[in-house]
Amino acid sequence: MSSAVICSAGSPSSCGSGPCLCFVAYIIQAITEDEPAGDNLYLGIVLSVVVIITGCFSYFQEAKSSKIMESFKNMVPQQALVIREGEKMQINAEEVVAGDLVEIKGGDRIPADLRIVSAHGCKVDNSSLTGESEPRVGHLTALVTTPGDQEHRLLLHQLR
Repeated sequence: MSSAVICSAGSPSSCGSGPCLCFVAYIIQAITEDEPAGDNLYLGIVLSVVVIITGCFSYFQEAKSSKIMESFKNMVPQQALVIREGEKMQINAEEVVAGDLVEIKGGDRIPADLRIVSAHGCKVDNSSLTGESEPRVGHLTALVTTPGDQEHRLLLHQLR
């Protein structure tokens, strides 16, 4: 009598249990039958190979993603020109805090998410946020904003 246990590899928890269930089914068949069919054994081996290959691809994909995320840290500017307590100073971008006035020029990378207080001929490239292939440039003007004003915020990497 031949029977097979069909194992689904849909979720991470079933990836390891699928081959195990097939091997257990084969062992039970081997104990209860004189000549057990090899279906469950072959299925268990194939599923084990698939799980191992998938795990290897996942590992390499994760390693590649980690390298890309590490390279994004290099894109953030090392220094920012801020006005803090009435004094203009150059500080590390990581030290920018709420309440600092950040002075930026065309071509500068934005050191943090900012609210625009004053702008003169400022253009913003939102293609990194919207995913558009062609940058669509927006213009900003001098503003007096209220807290929570989403329209007059400048996010990291937007200035053109």
